[in-house]
Amino acid sequence: MINVCLNCGEYREDKRVDIEKLLAYCPLCNHPHPFQFLPLFIVCGPSGAGKTTLTNALIGKMDEVVVMDGDVLYGAVAEQINFWNVWLRMAKNINQSGRPLLLLSSGAIPPNLEPCPEYRYFSAVHYLALVEQDSVLTERLKARPAWRQSGNEVFIQEHLRFNHWLKEQASLPNPKIETLDTTVIDEETAVQHLKQWIRTKLELALNASTPQ
Repeated sequence: MINVCLNCGEYREDKRVDIEKLLAYCPLCNHPHPFQFLPLFIVCGPSGAGKTTLTNALIGKMDEVVVMDGDVLYGAVAEQINFWNVWLRMAKNINQSGRPLLLLSSGAIPPNLEPCPEYRYFSAVHYLALVEQDSVLTERLKARPAWRQSGNEVFIQEHLRFNHWLKEQASLPNPKIETLDTTVIDEETAVQHLKQWIRTKLELALNASTPQ
């Protein structure tokens, strides 16, 4: 909705964004479009780490965010279009309702999201990665139904490498990605951790925006 100019009617992704005034200016007629500058919450992680389980457990349980599974756009967005920019556009528009989006998706990581034009519309993007011990992740992938095609060695090794990469990112001096090891905790504990993580980030953002 923000990409369509309310004055000249043109669709432009390259609007000039003024964060201080919370306005996006049409590059053709300079008409300002107000927008809500809210955070975006991402839960990523390798296949088999528990994202779908966590999504189902969270739906309808948090009033602070809108919960969506990233898989809903697979197959609906043409391959030649930037899949992640489309998701950020969706998130940006959901945020205009006054509630930020919580997106659960394997590939929603900084290298995929940060280059996207729509990334500018978020006050912050918070990443929490679900990770596991290699042996447990391997067992879970092999135990999945055959139609998911996750039990072959190539697929398993790909997600084990991703699992390691996420852990490495979280160990950096100023990590963009936090991790939650789901190997030894139950579903309810993971849900409570995620709820607290979101509420803490929202409280910090509120405190930062409130005049002292």
